[in-house]
Parts: sequence; structure tokens; C-alpha cells
Amino acid sequence: MGVALFLLSFYFEPKRVRRRRARRGGTDPATRWRTRLSTAEASPRAMAGLGVAAAGIEVLSMVPYLAAIGLLTAADIGAPVRVALLTGYVVVMVLPALLLLGVRTALGRRIEKPLQLVSAWMSRHLDGALGWILAIIGVLLVRDAAFRLHLIG
Repeated sequence: MGVALFLLSFYFEPKRVRRRRARRGGTDPATRWRTRLSTAEASPRAMAGLGVAAAGIEVLSMVPYLAAIGLLTAADIGAPVRVALLTGYVVVMVLPALLLLGVRTALGRRIEKPLQLVSAWMSRHLDGALGWILAIIGVLLVRDAAFRLHLIG
């Protein structure tokens, strides 16, 4: 799996992505998805694809939460301390989203232009970042497997 992720990371190399985009008309995938889904004629296939992608992101984002629950379960502490720690963890994880929602709600239309600039910047840099993330995870998985198989260390 680690080798596959590492090799997949090269697919997201920015120069290659730019060449693929140029062949497809120059738009990035995020813009194409946004356009498809914002029209009244959004296809059921596009909506299903968005649902599957959202579910995958949700599952991946649960991993730290499940790890925290595992650590709390294994810890030699009482139930009140566990509940307090878990509550603190949830607050820390949810608070940034709530603060951003509050800022967005308070500023309304005045923040749309800066948000569009941030969105454009993220779209331009997403591919390179995704490639690096996949490569790093792949290397870490290979290293962990090598340790477990006693090939290194």
C-alpha cells in the first residue's frame, strides 16, 4: 500500500497536472465539480460522486478521533476524567469550524471576495500538496512495514 501511494503521488506532480488540464480545457477539477454541482441540472452521477467523496473524507477524518478514544480506553483513569478529556477533545476539534462559521455569518457578503481569493489559491496549490501528502504517507507506511518485518532497525 505504501509503495502504491508513493507511486500515485507522482500523478499529482504539478507540471503533469497542468499538462492534463491544458488538454482538458484548462480548468481545475475543483472548478469543474463546483460548476457541475451548482447548476440545476446536476446529474445524479455527479451528486453520487460528491456523496462518496464526502463519505471518504468523513471516514479519514474520524481516524484521530478513534485513536483518541483508544488512548482514553487504554488509559488507567476514571470515567469522569475520561468524559472530561473527551469533551475537551471534541471542543478543540469543533471550535475552529464554529469560529469560522461565526466570522462568515457576521461578515456576510463583505468576506466573499477574500474567500474567493483563498479558494483560487487553494485550487492552484492543491495538486502539489496532495502529491506530497500521498508520498509522505506512502514512505511512512513502507518504513513501518519494514520495521515490523524486521527488515530495518
